Amino acid sequence: MQDQVSSTLETLRNAGVRVWMLTGDKVETATCIAVSSHLFARNQPVFTLQARNKEEAEEQFNRFQKRPGACLVIDGESLSICTDNFARQFIEVACNCPSVVCCRCAPTQKALIVR
Repeated sequence: MQDQVSSTLETLRNAGVRVWMLTGDKVETATCIAVSSHLFARNQPVFTLQARNKEEAEEQFNRFQKRPGACLVIDGESLSICTDNFARQFIEVACNCPSVVCCRCAPTQKALIVR
């Protein structure tokens, strides 16, 4: 990890800046990096959304909405399902998360998120 990444992310978080990490890494690897880099605050709840169909995505997303203040980890397949089926609601909720990690994302998904 680069020097001062942890302190920089902590400073941004403390200033109220919401940081998203977009990566092609596996869910486990991306989560470990988010924790070790202090993208997620110590003792901050983290919700991992991994769904393989619309029904699973809706059920997990509804559970996530009941966890205010939680950070979100979502894989590329789940991200596609959410944005294809309930994009406005997903974006509204995700944009209010302290931090979001999108993993196993294709370059096109990363570009879509940045826009």
